[in-house]
Amino acid sequence: MICQVANLQIGRKDIQKDSTLTARRETLAPREYTQQVTDSFHIRGGTTAVMVPIVSHPASASYSESGYSNRMGWGSRPALMLIDVCRAYWTESSPLSILSHPALAAAPDAMRRLLSAARTGNVPVIWTRVEYSRPDMADAGLFWRKAKMIDVWQKGDARGLNAYLEGLEPADQDVVIVKRYPSAFFGTTMSSELQVCRVPAGPWFRGLT
Repeated sequence: MICQVANLQIGRKDIQKDSTLTARRETLAPREYTQQVTDSFHIRGGTTAVMVPIVSHPASASYSESGYSNRMGWGSRPALMLIDVCRAYWTESSPLSILSHPALAAAPDAMRRLLSAARTGNVPVIWTRVEYSRPDMADAGLFWRKAKMIDVWQKGDARGLNAYLEGLEPADQDVVIVKRYPSAFFGTTMSSELQVCRVPAGPWFRGLT
């Protein structure tokens, strides 16, 4: 079913599933949907985000008959996501080094154990890596103006800080998503890749990203 999310205001840890809520006209602005709510979320602070069927239009039947109305369904399996794991964070001379923090310095060992368990359990593994290919870093956009140290991810950089860590390299069957900004979802194919892998879009439990 195609759904519309209205009045969505989400903060971290603010979402509580509540399937008993019903739609009210004021929560459905700007359109005055009146259909039965199929699912809903209670957002702390009083804002309600509801998912309701989109109003049909004259071409709906044509789309359905052409095979464009198949249901995608919900995710049904877990995945391991390894975000931007590279030498830039675990090299003493790197401007992004986190080796001064004992817990973060030990993170690669924990990630290796997670990766081994995922391989054993046949769980999809998805990696992200940052990469910039333009000599002037123009493909980093305004992010480059804000943080000059991100040139560690410039393609061909002689420091080699964008390389993977030993024992934490993608396998042939893994998904690798190249990104340019901190988010693994903004401007990437992450959502589509998760759908193809039958992985739900959330919640995600994360550490350093």
